[in-house]
Amino acid sequence: MRLSSAVSVRLRAAVAAAGELERWLLPGACLVCAEASDAGDEDPLVCGLCRSRWIRVPDPVCQRCGQPANPIAECRICREWPEGFGLVRSAVWLDDRARRAVHRLKYDG
Repeated sequence: MRLSSAVSVRLRAAVAAAGELERWLLPGACLVCAEASDAGDEDPLVCGLCRSRWIRVPDPVCQRCGQPANPIAECRICREWPEGFGLVRSAVWLDDRARRAVHRLKYDG
């Protein structure tokens, strides 16, 4: 069953308003630096400054493990993986800042 476009528009507006109210009542803090999140920040979990400091994994990458690929040699990282392991991809290097955010998300609720 599809919602009418008017109901859909009202529902999206209500969800957006609830999000704004939540940010006003419970302002977020960055998981990495603990600074208050900017009201205009799309991702209130990690501030824009901390996200800008993460180092992206450069292309080209291995199609199986997602690590930077050497175009003339077989990947040494995943060649010993069991067949059942599928594709893995990291967006950024897991340095101290990124690791802190991952651990806070996984273990600090």
